[in-house]
Amino acid sequence: MNSKTDKKTGQVPDSKPQGNPADANPDLQGEGNYTASRRFRKSAEAFVDSGKVKAAAKDAAPKTDAQRREMQAAESEGKSHARK
Repeated sequence: MNSKTDKKTGQVPDSKPQGNPADANPDLQGEGNYTASRRFRKSAEAFVDSGKVKAAAKDAAPKTDAQRREMQAAESEGKSHARK
């Protein structure tokens, strides 16, 4: 019996690749999703070019001391998970 033979089935496993999962779904590109990256970059550049950044930052600013403390706590929590 060949050392590569499956003991239960008595067959040699197929060594051919099963195909690329991206072939089944062309939108699925894994970690290298260049299409999504390009779309995000264009959107971010358009937002910056629109001149609405300062207004959005002002709208996102905490309105109360409680919100400010909550945002600072969330930032600290996020930073605690960052690599150093």
